[in-house]
Amino acid sequence: MTATGNVMVRSLMALCLGAALMSPAAPAFAQARPVPVKHEQPAGAQQTKAQVEVMVVKADKSGKVDPRLKSLQRQLSFTNFTGFEVVSEDSVKLSKGQSDTVPGGPGYKVKLKLVSLEASRASVRLQILRGQESRVDTTVKLPSGRAFIVKGPKVNGGALIYVMTYR
Repeated sequence: MTATGNVMVRSLMALCLGAALMSPAAPAFAQARPVPVKHEQPAGAQQTKAQVEVMVVKADKSGKVDPRLKSLQRQLSFTNFTGFEVVSEDSVKLSKGQSDTVPGGPGYKVKLKLVSLEASRASVRLQILRGQESRVDTTVKLPSGRAFIVKGPKVNGGALIYVMTYR
């Protein structure tokens, strides 16, 4: 190949590489590529309780990210906030039909009720309460070992976000 041909090939490769690097990334969704966690259970054993972990996160536009949330930062980006701070972390064990309440951030409580339980997921009724008033009341299906994110009420220039994991 001639010197002119080499320059053209290098220029074309640089153009393609630049276009690939400059193209916008695909939008992130609340459940985009969660990291699965394996749980060992004896063969034939049926699970009767679900352990549900609830992490309350204060989201804002500060750009500061709590180190405990680095692995979830991409999933949290759907909220249009850039700063994320863990407010509280709690874990409850629930049997079918049983409910429990955990702190849900300043002035809020999170009430969880186990609706159904399968090996790979738990169906949980989630209520976010301010006093006795329900601000959010929905049923979510939590896949085993994966973070499920729910955007909650607005607070002080940001919002509360609830990260739930069924184990």
